[in-house]
Amino acid sequence: MPPKQERILKTIDELEGYLIKLKDAKKYSIEQFKKNWNVYFSVERLIQLSVECIIEIGEHVISISKCKKPQTYRETFDILIKERIVSARLGKSLQNLIDFRNKLVHAYSTISLDRIYKIYTAEMPGVADFIKIVKKFLTK
Repeated sequence: MPPKQERILKTIDELEGYLIKLKDAKKYSIEQFKKNWNVYFSVERLIQLSVECIIEIGEHVISISKCKKPQTYRETFDILIKERIVSARLGKSLQNLIDFRNKLVHAYSTISLDRIYKIYTAEMPGVADFIKIVKKFLTK
């Protein structure tokens, strides 16, 4: 298997590990989540790491496809949408996660615990769809 494809699969393994940990954190109610700083800081970090994996995977897929190199993380998914590797709906969902990650990393604004809870309980499922699409892409 070519090195870029191996790297994608390794990153998918990392991402799936983060998603398992995020799934485990879903056992907490919003009230428990807000009261336990260990949980919400862990969830923040897991979301950040997950999104960084998503970005890396997307960039490698673009490289393999010999598409235009993205200038921004968001543009990665504009290209994947344009090339019909991901649907517009999924691409936009992943771009929203990138925006969220940027806010976390660069502290552009204070993010409410309610928003963090919503991200990992309701908005991360699209990531599993992305993984399936990329695995299928690698078999072509």
